[in-house]
Amino acid sequence: MNNATLKQLLNEYEIKRSQAILIAEKKKEDFYKKNPRLQEIDRELCSFSLSTAKSILQTNNRDLLKDLKVKRSELLNEKEEIYQQSNISEKDFLPIFECSQCNDTGYITKDNKTEMCSCLKQKLFDLEFLQEKILKLLERFAILLYLILMILMIRIYFLLEILV
Repeated sequence: MNNATLKQLLNEYEIKRSQAILIAEKKKEDFYKKNPRLQEIDRELCSFSLSTAKSILQTNNRDLLKDLKVKRSELLNEKEEIYQQSNISEKDFLPIFECSQCNDTGYITKDNKTEMCSCLKQKLFDLEFLQEKILKLLERFAILLYLILMILMIRIYFLLEILV
């Protein structure tokens, strides 16, 4: 395996991953258009959480956290009702990756160590195997071409012998 091959594969993984994320975002956008209240809920959840966190930091009032939990719970319940009415779940808006282990990054973390995912290892193996096959075919082609040239040279030699 050389670095150029790995770099090319990782670039392909990044493109594949980005496409999956874009498709998921497009699904969510389309659903927002059909259900604008859902987008409002998501915005409210975000802004209310941020403003509450800011207020807690400024005032040190922990009661605001209880208000946040209540408001958040109400909004999440409303959000879940919209999903149920539409026969979908929030998981329907998650990207669908080819590899569920690495989410199309090529790497996984095990025991606080990052290592190559089996899908990337397999792709590297497949590429190396393909390169070996191509090399063997080129070698056979070169031998065949050599034999053809030898046969042609012999024929030319005999033709010249007949003509002379």
